[in-house]
Amino acid sequence: MSVFSNFLDGGAGAAEKANKAENAWLKGQYNASASLGESLLMKALAGIDSGYESAKANLGKAGETTTMQILGQGKQALAAGQQALTDSGFSGTIAAQLPGQVANQTNQALGQVGEALGAQSANLDMQHANAKFSGASAIANWALNKANTANAVKAQYQASGPGFIGSFSEALGKAAGSWATGFIGGV
Repeated sequence: MSVFSNFLDGGAGAAEKANKAENAWLKGQYNASASLGESLLMKALAGIDSGYESAKANLGKAGETTTMQILGQGKQALAAGQQALTDSGFSGTIAAQLPGQVANQTNQALGQVGEALGAQSANLDMQHANAKFSGASAIANWALNKANTANAVKAQYQASGPGFIGSFSEALGKAAGSWATGFIGGV
């Protein structure tokens, strides 16, 4: 804007132009940061699910490995027990009871593993649910902050005064008012 324009409108045109330019820049900055924030939040949420699936798979593998170890130990215990009984010359009732005793101990160990895996799985499910809730809360807060920030971002350039036209109009209005008051009062 020229000096003459600022003289006439008190800088209102220059302030409007500056506000438009500033608002466009602020909008660009805001949109870029909002897009980045949204991208990072979505990536984090996706990471929650993939991390959960990985943890569940690892827990399942650990359960399978432990189960196989317990079953293998049960077979070894039965074979060693039967060999020890045979070497000692025992047979009959004691030898007949051995497979049941080993199976009972194996089943107890498997039950304990199942109980521990169930508790770990439930804990993992709770952690996953809490992480998803936290992620949803983060997105809700992000959206609210985005809306609040968008509403609050405004450039604040203002005219420096009424300018010549505004001052002239105001003076003309006062003069006309005085004349009308004097004219009506004089009649």
